[in-house]
Amino acid sequence: MKALDVLKKIYGYDKFRGHQEKIIESVMENKDVLALMPTGGGKSLCFQIPAILKPGTAIVISPLISLMQNQVMALKQFGIEAEFINSSNMSEIENIKDRISNIKLLYISPERFQQVSFQKWLMENVNISFFAIDEAHCVSRWGHDFRPDYVKLADIKTKFKKPIIALTATADLKTREDIAVQLKFKEYLVFLANFNRPNIKILVKEKNNYKKQLMEFLKGHKNESGIIYCLSRKKVDETAEFLNASGIRALAYHAGMGSEERRKKQDSFIFEENIIMVATIAFGMGIDKPDVRFVVHLDMPQNIESYYQEIGRAGRDGEESVAILFYSMQDYVLRNQMIFRSDNSIKMTEFAKLNEMLAFSETLNCKRNYLMDYFGSNHVVCNKCESCLNKEPKVDATELAKIVIKAIEATGQFFGMTYIAQLLKGKNVKNIKEDHKRLKLFGIVQDDEEIIKKTMRQMLVLKILKIDTASGFNNIVIENRDFEKVLIKKQINIEVDESEYDTQDSVLERLKGLRTRIAQREGIPAYLVLHDKSIKEMAKKKPKTPKALEKIHGWGEIKMKKYSKDFLTLLNSI
Repeated sequence: MKALDVLKKIYGYDKFRGHQEKIIESVMENKDVLALMPTGGGKSLCFQIPAILKPGTAIVISPLISLMQNQVMALKQFGIEAEFINSSNMSEIENIKDRISNIKLLYISPERFQQVSFQKWLMENVNISFFAIDEAHCVSRWGHDFRPDYVKLADIKTKFKKPIIALTATADLKTREDIAVQLKFKEYLVFLANFNRPNIKILVKEKNNYKKQLMEFLKGHKNESGIIYCLSRKKVDETAEFLNASGIRALAYHAGMGSEERRKKQDSFIFEENIIMVATIAFGMGIDKPDVRFVVHLDMPQNIESYYQEIGRAGRDGEESVAILFYSMQDYVLRNQMIFRSDNSIKMTEFAKLNEMLAFSETLNCKRNYLMDYFGSNHVVCNKCESCLNKEPKVDATELAKIVIKAIEATGQFFGMTYIAQLLKGKNVKNIKEDHKRLKLFGIVQDDEEIIKKTMRQMLVLKILKIDTASGFNNIVIENRDFEKVLIKKQINIEVDESEYDTQDSVLERLKGLRTRIAQREGIPAYLVLHDKSIKEMAKKKPKTPKALEKIHGWGEIKMKKYSKDFLTLLNSI
């Protein structure tokens, strides 16, 4: 059987995406591979299909219990022998070991792999086809999510002498090179996928009243599953409580909760439809829920890698989805302070990454292509990001920027952004020093205070100004007086077309209802029965025969045997 046959027969897909086929061929030829593919880009197929085709057992190293459980559950749905070994299933380990010769994929944690006794068992009892290392950026100290438990994976090549495929969704050039060094790759192939996720609309809004802004956004996303990220546990709890009080079902999730409570909430999110998870970054890695329609950030992420990985949890099924970031300079300052106070040997790298995040948030150019540049991908046609959708003309704020420079100099470079803006606006507030009120600059600017702040933020991005975090006062200082032009744009509001969500397609709803009933009957998430893409295509084409149903996306041989009768009965009754 060939890879394409497996893709169609088992997974129900007609063709590979991007570099998938070439990666699979390389793994089949026992070559070491470093594959960088966006979240939702089909990384798992790159090692699952070779594991099915090759003799022996593929060992998949994954950092998260939830990821292992989800992928093993999905593989079993397809009739593939797969198991995982971690702290959650200790009682089943001996049974799994007894059946190892029949298992095509064995998922293990990096902590389990470290155990000498476990490695000895692997060497003596398992016909290993190859190793797959998921979330491979965790190997590198330069990666955004370095994990000490991954360091010992460096022994795989020397101890087992088996090919390795290392996979990650987020790694810049420095991190990619370090992954290869850590895993002792000599001759290896690198596959760098285009990092564009064209189905995700990318919105970035200045934060003022975040609860009001959030509710406006959610009006356009009724009866959809989504993730809302917050920086603090307190904000997670407050936001979830606020949403529930507003009649929107939301769960709170953060590391301050017990492991059992977190597990139950994670299961609810995976198994149920139309549910919102409000969480810190403790939630998300390994969540393979394809019908997440939106990801909201209520605070600025710490770097672009984290942001990109988090928004990548939306629209993994390829359907239209939205990522929206609400941010403020307070977020940036707080992140700066956290880095400054941390006992971290790579502080300068973290400061630089945070500045990139601010630049992305503030750029007037295409935000999608900003991400493409950051990850080394080619430019794409966008028309679906904040900058491309904002048709407001750019405003020349160069003269205002020069006045800002004079005000910062006149006040000794010892004050923050709000102070300078209020001084230039001429606000008679008590925190403005009396001698500063006597300056010619006091009240010289007629523009709104927000326009002054917006100009200063662009000056930060252009490295004309910088925040002096080391002083402890977060004062604005001048970094470069030699600049040509500063441009700004006004923010556009979130537009909500509620009519689109008030009309329900009865066929689609009936198909979704049947999917839910089957999922509950089998004790699996609804998306493992069929993805939204399949359901929508069926609602549109209304196939009435097995032959017609087979042409619908996602209907492989296994699913035809399991579910075709139920769905055809419904479709023929419509």
